Amino acid sequence: MDRPWHRAKTFGGFHPTRAPDGTIEWTTPLGQTVRIDPYDYRLGP
Repeated sequence: MDRPWHRAKTFGGFHPTRAPDGTIEWTTPLGQTVRIDPYDYRLGP
C-alpha cells in the first residue's frame, strides 16, 4: 500500500468492521463492502 491509499482510508470515509471470525469488512463511501481475510506474517512463508 502507498501513501494515497493510506490517506484515502484514513480521511476518505472508509470504515472497517471486524467480524467474530477475524475477517475485516471495509465499507466504502459509496456503500460497497469488501471482506478481507487478514494474513498473519508471523507464521512465515
